[in-house]
Formats: sequence, C-alpha cells, structure tokens
Amino acid sequence: MKWTLLLLFILTNTALAAVWEDELQWSQEWETQYSNWVKSELKSDIFTNPKSQFYGLETDCTDFVIAQRIIFSYINKLPFYSGGTQHNRSTRFDSVDSETNRVIAFINDITDSHGSYFLANNLSYSIPLDEIRSGDIFVYREKSGSFHSYLIKDLQENGNFELWYSTTPKAVRTLIKRIGMPAKPTTARPYGFRRLKMPSQVDMILSLPREYNQQYDLLRQLGPHEAMTMIKKLVRKRKETLKEAVERRVANSCELIKSRINNIRMTNDMFNRTGFRCLNKAEYYNYSTPSLDQVLYESVVGLAKLWLKVKEHGRETELKNNTMEIALDYLTGKHKSTEAKKELKNICKVSIPIDFRQYALRYKRGVLSSNPHRHITTRWGAKRTNSNTPWDLMRKCKAL
Repeated sequence: MKWTLLLLFILTNTALAAVWEDELQWSQEWETQYSNWVKSELKSDIFTNPKSQFYGLETDCTDFVIAQRIIFSYINKLPFYSGGTQHNRSTRFDSVDSETNRVIAFINDITDSHGSYFLANNLSYSIPLDEIRSGDIFVYREKSGSFHSYLIKDLQENGNFELWYSTTPKAVRTLIKRIGMPAKPTTARPYGFRRLKMPSQVDMILSLPREYNQQYDLLRQLGPHEAMTMIKKLVRKRKETLKEAVERRVANSCELIKSRINNIRMTNDMFNRTGFRCLNKAEYYNYSTPSLDQVLYESVVGLAKLWLKVKEHGRETELKNNTMEIALDYLTGKHKSTEAKKELKNICKVSIPIDFRQYALRYKRGVLSSNPHRHITTRWGAKRTNSNTPWDLMRKCKAL
C-alpha cells in the first residue's frame, strides 16, 4: 500500500504541464464577453507596459490578432486551438518555468507558424456587415503579395472603425491605431471583414447563409474602393461631421509617420547590433517600408484634398481649431509663414524629421527611400553631407 501511494505521488508530481487547463467552453455568450473585453479592457500598451502580464511580447500584425485571442482564452480558462497539435493542453512547453511564460511560448510557437492567409482562411469566417463588432478582424492582401491584419477595437456611430494593429518588423511595440476604414480595401475572399472561429469550428468548412457573403457581393458589383465606401454607409448610424473627418485624417497621418520613425529607428538599432551588411530577402521585407510610405503619402494627400474642399466651401470655422487651420493652410500652400510651417511640424505633438508637406513633395519626387540599407538621412529624402560612415558599406546592397 505504501509503495502504491508513493508511486501515485511521484506520478502526480511529475505529470507534464499543459500550457493551461481549460475549465469552460466557448459559446455565443463567451463570444459576447470577448467582444466586450476587446472594446473596454484590451490596452494598447499590453506588450510595452512593465506591469502587464504579457510585457515584452514581440508581434507583427497577424501575431497581435492571434495573441490577443489566446490571451483572452487563457485568462478566462477557455480552450484555444488552431489546428493539429496547437492547443492549450499541449505539454510541449512543460519545461517553461511558469504558466504565463508557457502561454507566451505558446503564442510565439503559433504565430511563428501562421500568417495572415492562414488567419483569414483557417481561423476565421466572413460575417454579415450589420453584425460587425469589437473583436472582429479585417485582413487584406496587396497586389505585391504582402498581407495586413487589423483588430476591430470599436465601431463608431459615424461608421468609422477603430482599428488596432501591429506591423513589421516583429517587435515589442505599443499597438498602432487607425480610425476609419482599413488603409487598403479587400479584393477577394477569404479576406475582408471576418470573425475568429471557436475551437470547435477550426477544422470545419462552415456552411454560411447568403448574407455572410454580402461584402463579396458588393465587391463584385462595385469594385474594391466603392464597396468600402458603401460598407461605411451601411454600418453607420449618422454621417461623419467635417470636424471628425479632418481630425481623423490628421490622427491617422500622425500614427503613420510615427510608425515610419519607429521602423527606421529599429532598422538602425538592428544594424548597430548585428553589423552593417546586406539583408536577406526576409529581413529586407520586414524592415523596408514601401507599403507604409505609400499609405502615408495617400493619407497626407487625402487630408490636403479634404482641406481644400473645406476652404472652397468656406467651412473652416467648423473645425474650431485655429492652430490646426493654420497648419493645414501651410500643408495646402495657402499659408507660407514661418509660424504656419512650425504649426504643421508640431501637428502630431511629437518630434518628426519632416512635416507632412515636405513628406508629400519628397515622396512625389521619388527622393524618399524605403530601402533599409540606406542612411537615415536618405530615408527621409534629404541630402547627406558625410559619406564616410558604415552605411556607405551597404551601397552595393540591392533592393529585394
């Protein structure tokens, strides 16, 4: 009897640990709670706040979408499954010293295995437009073959989405915010507005009612950009005010230029850490910024066109912000004083290398560089005065 008890004690204390033990099951009620959690409790500094349980987690866009779903599942003792052996009861991470660290290792394992196509095609399904809510996602694929994923944080009354995302290169970062529609429209299924599957649905090919394909019907009938405009009209409860439209475009442009600043800084840090050398194709993709540069240019041009229309109709007083009026007048060439230039440079409330007018002009002339092999001065389209630096060793490095 003593030996039996001893054996049971040894077996009990040497059992392999799961990532976490699920105690509940997903249901529509839990999906509602997940949506409410994303809207009200998920914080943009979840990976950068030292007080966060998940401080230090590196993500790109798809990683973040998957990670936050795993985190919600973990804290509520719900199961998570992404196919095959990737589930929360896996004992592969038994050697990791704590449950939280096992969860982080689990997130890294899954996100290293899957990208945006898998997220769209295997882990989510299309939804009716009138059912879009917090916690749903938007995935698109560009003509270049690159992908991007957003998490829908909220849907505003005026039809604007509050979209949160991470980006490349994979890094510890505060989540980036975009207000409005996604930067690029969807072009085909399985991309677009989608809802994450419950674990029981992951291995299933779902048979969905006709209304679940509404966004693809609009895409076929109207084309990508017109379909997105129609979707905004369908989901809104009221029209966007002029003040909201201007402030949204300013905020989005600021988020984009800050993202570019951070990307160039991380590129510089990477070279200082690993040596100045030619990047391989994967590294080049992660650190180059052609898509970001284009989206930022389009954002700034969109802001300028909107402000010109505001001026044309004499509606600038609706903005009720004299400082921003002066800044936008400089952007559109209506005001050329030193004061106006300064206001435009300060419009984002952070230090930026060049103002939006300079950025748009340099982008249009083709003097900005998205090539990570180029010196920071060249990246911003300015002339260099010193050519005797380690960066000059990479002049032979090709754009990939």
